[in-house]
Amino acid sequence: MNIEAPIRDQGDAVGPDRPTAPSADVSRALRTIWHSRLLLAGTTVFAGLCAWIVTSNATPVFTATTKVMVDGRVSSLADIQQYMISRVPAYLAVASEVEVIGSRTLAERVANSMNLFEDPEFNPSLLDPAREPGVLDGLSGLFAGAWKAIVGADAPIEEPAGLREDRLRRTVVDGVVARTTATAVERSVVIEVSFQSTDPAKASAIANSIAEHYVTAQLEAKFDAIRRTTSWLTDRLEDLRQAVNNSENAVAEYRREQGLIDTDGRLVTVQKLAELNSQLVVAQARRAEQQALVTRLEQLRQSGRSLEAVGEVLESSLIQSLKEQEATLAREASDLSVRYGDRHPTMAKVRAEQSEIRSKIDTEIGRLGQGLRNELAVLRDREAALAHQIVDLESVILEQNDAEIRLRELERDAQANRALYEAFLSRFKESGSQEDIQQADARIISEAQPPRSPTHPKPMLMTVAASMVGLLAGVVIALLLEIFNKTVRTREQLEQLTGLPVLGQLPQVRTLPGRGLDSYLASKPHSAFAEACRISWFALKNQDLRGDPRIVLVTSAIPEEGKTSTSLSLARTAAALGSKVLLIDADLRRPSIAKTLRISPTMGLREVLEDRSLLDQVVTQDPNSVVDILPTVPSAEKIGIDVMEAESLADLLSDLKKTYDLLILDSPPALLVADAQILGRLTDRTVFCVRWDQTPRESVTAALKMLSDAHVRVSGTLLTRIVSARDGRYGYADVGYYMGRYRGYYTR
Repeated sequence: MNIEAPIRDQGDAVGPDRPTAPSADVSRALRTIWHSRLLLAGTTVFAGLCAWIVTSNATPVFTATTKVMVDGRVSSLADIQQYMISRVPAYLAVASEVEVIGSRTLAERVANSMNLFEDPEFNPSLLDPAREPGVLDGLSGLFAGAWKAIVGADAPIEEPAGLREDRLRRTVVDGVVARTTATAVERSVVIEVSFQSTDPAKASAIANSIAEHYVTAQLEAKFDAIRRTTSWLTDRLEDLRQAVNNSENAVAEYRREQGLIDTDGRLVTVQKLAELNSQLVVAQARRAEQQALVTRLEQLRQSGRSLEAVGEVLESSLIQSLKEQEATLAREASDLSVRYGDRHPTMAKVRAEQSEIRSKIDTEIGRLGQGLRNELAVLRDREAALAHQIVDLESVILEQNDAEIRLRELERDAQANRALYEAFLSRFKESGSQEDIQQADARIISEAQPPRSPTHPKPMLMTVAASMVGLLAGVVIALLLEIFNKTVRTREQLEQLTGLPVLGQLPQVRTLPGRGLDSYLASKPHSAFAEACRISWFALKNQDLRGDPRIVLVTSAIPEEGKTSTSLSLARTAAALGSKVLLIDADLRRPSIAKTLRISPTMGLREVLEDRSLLDQVVTQDPNSVVDILPTVPSAEKIGIDVMEAESLADLLSDLKKTYDLLILDSPPALLVADAQILGRLTDRTVFCVRWDQTPRESVTAALKMLSDAHVRVSGTLLTRIVSARDGRYGYADVGYYMGRYRGYYTR
């Protein structure tokens, strides 16, 4: 026989699972959950029972609630503008006050005022050690003991008295904080303050105390802020007062040093310059006027015009009086001339008087002209003196302007210090006046009353909730068990895993006491197991159109896969269909066919390989069928088939083919020994058995990889020892589903 028989390519035999439709995954998950209903029921009942026990034995807790309204009104009219500018949104203010109510500072004040440090409910050191522990105490003690056993418990360390007292105080304050709940009422500035306690009266009293201390703390915070502000302002005012005095003294001293005398906000030099400028303007006007008179007088005298024009220029009262006298004399002379004539003595007297008056007018005109010229000179001298004084004063003012820059700087400092001092003084007086009118920004609008019923625990609600959690946990556990299951349960899984056709699915057989699998097929030839064997045999037989198989090897990855019962069943099925079959036990280390058939041979396959003449003596017949058996006798050495025995076995199989229609070899597991790799090359077909829901997928792929590397022809796989009652949940196409659904079709 040719050992190097053609080998089918198994390069793609082992590969990743092909994707399945989402609907198939959902359907499979639902079936998994349904068939795990006992697990789900167990987790649901367990969780509900635990919740009922815990809540029934738990100490009832009462919750009392008081309501506080946050009032953002301002305390004085002077603060309105600042309040409107710095006001934060209401929801932020309420959220901030919620944090204040839940703070440790407020909790410590409440604990001190109500002496909660002496209350056993808050101070665990005051609990009676002789009291009977509850269920929760027992569970917590159990968990604590288990944790100490795991991590190891250190020896107790003696605490100093001060540290122990501080720790107990922190424990009490932590308990108050943990039991306090502050919640902002939606769309309002109201805060609900709740407190939990095992005593309803205590719960309401502490809730009211928290609200009262919160309001009191607000007032105290305001008073403290005002007192701190007043104290700070007092110190600051003294500094500012000294700064104002220093700055004003610096201004006065600088004025004295620089001669910057100020009257009504103006320097004296500036005022004097203005006055001199005014006098200079007046002097210039008078000098111009006088100059005009003198010039006019000179022009009249040089032109020889009459004295009347000169009189009009001079406008002297004396000249006007003399001119009136002259006019009177002229009228008198005219009358006398008519009456007496020109030579009359009276006319001579009148002419003499006229001559005297003209002489007086000329004299007065000359005197007045000289006076005008003298006055003009005086006016010119005064104008020059004023101009000189102005020039000197302007130079002085220019020097003072440079000094005035520094003066303005000193004055600005003094003014700023004065304004700051006045502002602080005003704020100081305002702060002093506000001490007696302060009010809290919050007020209690509803006091807490002792609750009539406990808040928790609520056994029924907790039991229902825990049951739902247990149900969900059961679903998760069932799905996780299914996801992390590394075995093969369905025909589709096996085909995807190996890339080989699944020849059949053999169910698990329940045998009666004292009767094994060897008699089951014979006693129940029309059972579901017998039909599965026939399906598997026909699939193997018709796999290759070139002819029926003559030598078939049955192997598996690991022991207990059902390969011996499969070999025996296939042999009996083929024999029942008219074939002459020889079943060979090729496991030289741990033979099992003789044990299964309850026969005790003295010689076996190893002896036949050594002496071919012993074949007729070794071959025996199956007690329950017409199958011939070539058993193997256990050996103490437990040595497998070597190369020489393989060649001898090949010759033996070649000779046996002349006598038998079918030779079936039951081989050892492929992963444990090399016998399957050697025997597989001597056969026409190799059947690989995989135990349902037992064989790890890694073992299957590893064994097939070893056989493929050894060029062993694997024709297909068999899914063995299927539990039909459980197999139906994994897919409608599996034999377990149909065997369970149509069990009346088979003869049991």
